[in-house]
Amino acid sequence: MNVKSLLKSTPAAAMLCAAFVTASAAMPTNLETSLAVSENLLQAKPLPQSTVRPLDINEGETIFTYAPDGLSYVYGARAAGDYDVAIRLDGNSFAGAKVTGIRFYLLDDQYTTNVSGWTSTTLGDTPTGEEVDVTDIIVPSSENDWNEVRFSTPVEVPADGLYCGYSLTITRYVSTIQGTGYPLALGDESSINDNGFFFRFTGYDWESIPNVASLCMQVILTDVPQGASISLPDYVIVKPGEAPQVTLSVYDHSGSSSLSIEYTYSINGQSGTGTATNNNANTLLGAANDFDIELPAIAETGEYPLTVELTKVNGNDNANDNAQATTTIAVTDLDITHRAVVEEYTGAWCGNCPRGYVAMEYMAEKYPDEIYG
Repeated sequence: MNVKSLLKSTPAAAMLCAAFVTASAAMPTNLETSLAVSENLLQAKPLPQSTVRPLDINEGETIFTYAPDGLSYVYGARAAGDYDVAIRLDGNSFAGAKVTGIRFYLLDDQYTTNVSGWTSTTLGDTPTGEEVDVTDIIVPSSENDWNEVRFSTPVEVPADGLYCGYSLTITRYVSTIQGTGYPLALGDESSINDNGFFFRFTGYDWESIPNVASLCMQVILTDVPQGASISLPDYVIVKPGEAPQVTLSVYDHSGSSSLSIEYTYSINGQSGTGTATNNNANTLLGAANDFDIELPAIAETGEYPLTVELTKVNGNDNANDNAQATTTIAVTDLDITHRAVVEEYTGAWCGNCPRGYVAMEYMAEKYPDEIYG
């Protein structure tokens, strides 16, 4: 079963996300994730964090990861073959930063070969950019430690973002050795991010897998942009005479749990300023912290461009080059309701799909106005 599109704001979508394993229809038919909620499926067991040996970083370097809480789940095709996996550094947060290395886990040391680390601006047939082979990997003291790849020349993150990944070959699948069937280490559910897990297996194309968990992988960076960059939703819909509800996403690099911002805006010939504070900010490097900004109401229907600039972060002038963002405010009399759309992709090999079909029927009955499926 593959839930292709879920608007997580609805109770129906939240229940589906919590209840069922999702695996891409483009993957091999024996592809499974051990992110299972049924006792009939293989359960993932967290690796003991006490075995993880921290590795030093050089002065001026910092670490980024989508999985700051460490290993929680494993993932794989339960077959011998070639794996390519990656995470993506968003240009909004990291343009201009330099990647000096990456770290990842290898969960098997008997049948894992051809290990390499790389960076790439695209995910094509062969990753581009500098590739480092297994001889350049710092060998860990145990199989549960980080494996570190250092690039001889730091790789700058372009404005369009950069993929950082690694490749490996499983030469033999042994059902009793978890690392040969599920060789990829993932974080927990809180690590889920659209840029956190890209996957390719022998004979299949690259696939983004955003609804499982992010790769348990670290990127070592220097020259991280100062201040904070921002983004706005692509489109905001509002009724005439109502103040637009607009979320400003702030990508801070200070690592502070208390984040205060000052901003300016212009819309429909009006300009103004605003402030906002989040005392429980996400301290992950480059993580998005969302603020609801205050804007004036617009009486007439139509489309209005909105420009927002982040001027100060924690009382300091914002020096980031991506401190401005634009979007469109659509003022309309139409009633628009967000609904979750659920599609089921099935096959004769899938033992979970009948339960998915039953769940979709149940959701359609329980939430008739909130779900299409």
